[in-house]
Amino acid sequence: MKILQINQSDLDGGAARAAYRVASKLVEMEVDLKMQVMRKLGDDGWVAGPGNNYQAFVSRLLPRMDLMAKQFIGIDSRYSWSLNLFPNPLLNKDYISGFDVIHLNWVGRNMLPVGWMRNFRQPVVWTLHDSWAYTGGCHVPSGCRRFEQSCGQCPQLLNNGQDDISNRIWRKKAAVYPEVSLNLVAPSHWMADEAKASRLLSGFPVTVIPNGLDTGIFTPRGKSDSRDTLNLPNDKGIILFGSMYADMDRNKGMDLLIEALSILSANDANFAKHNLLVVTGTDNQSLPGMFPIPVVSLGMIRDEHMLAQIYSAADLTVVPSRSESFGQVASESLSCGTPVVAFRTTGLKDIVDHLMTGYLADDFETGDFANGIRSLIEAADIRRQMSSVARQRAVERFDINVTARMHLDLFKRLSKV
Repeated sequence: MKILQINQSDLDGGAARAAYRVASKLVEMEVDLKMQVMRKLGDDGWVAGPGNNYQAFVSRLLPRMDLMAKQFIGIDSRYSWSLNLFPNPLLNKDYISGFDVIHLNWVGRNMLPVGWMRNFRQPVVWTLHDSWAYTGGCHVPSGCRRFEQSCGQCPQLLNNGQDDISNRIWRKKAAVYPEVSLNLVAPSHWMADEAKASRLLSGFPVTVIPNGLDTGIFTPRGKSDSRDTLNLPNDKGIILFGSMYADMDRNKGMDLLIEALSILSANDANFAKHNLLVVTGTDNQSLPGMFPIPVVSLGMIRDEHMLAQIYSAADLTVVPSRSESFGQVASESLSCGTPVVAFRTTGLKDIVDHLMTGYLADDFETGDFANGIRSLIEAADIRRQMSSVARQRAVERFDINVTARMHLDLFKRLSKV
């Protein structure tokens, strides 16, 4: 059985990390797998990037063309969109035909033009890392439910109407999907329910498989030693905010976190003195000035051993996202024994157990989010209790050996191997 996994990148972003972990574990299990990407950052031989100078040039050009088209159409820049309108030279019919199962992951930024999916003659498994598969172009609907019908009149467009670009892309997907042997994987029960509620995907089978991680890497490490290694103080409470490009992605809820920390600082004059916010996932040098408490920015971290050290150094991790198909930062943190404060919404409900492994605040109520931070940062005994439970549940639910086997069983069943 030969598997082709398709993702926009091998290492850039949460979806890439999730896809890469499954792929690398399957390769370790001696599965014949190739990962096709547009942007290759690692050096694995089983990951295929652009194969010649022309492909490399076009692979750099296509995301820019997608961006220019979005600006021309009038898509609100606060929202994440992919049009996927242009041909991609990385996708070749003869090459694709040599595989038994196609595993799609995050295919935005023109990785996979919608119409090209008609060329898939073998079973296709599509892991839903966000909502793009069932919308007219947005990756996060932000409360809009028009995908349940046919999109159109999109609130994320500056100029919208019933026959806007979201409706046209939706109709294109509606024409293509029935021609594909499509099988969906949802990382959370919430995402599975969203797919079932959508008119585009409601007729296709859905399997819930959480995003996996190596619990041997993401394991609790000594807090004091971790802080010494990272040059972080041992005499302050450390709150971790780890999110890729959170300063540019409204969905990651950085504004909500700023508001929650402002509430805590206003109610306690010493809060900023005794606590520190550690941020990863962005290289924005102006970030410290945006928060009401001291900030240490560690930049973009892709090394998983370093990430585990950072989680272990923190007293708690905050995930203020408005929407998450899963919530990988939360699962990584719990695996390192660090409790999580998040909103009681979307895929995060599958990860954080309220008052057992962290705190789930009422949806987007920053006052309640602040309560969650305060209740954990001030109670070392509660954090220790949560740490043990968090680690145990992460190993049971998210270990990559378990989730990779679930993927392999699905691939075998579909390919009848």
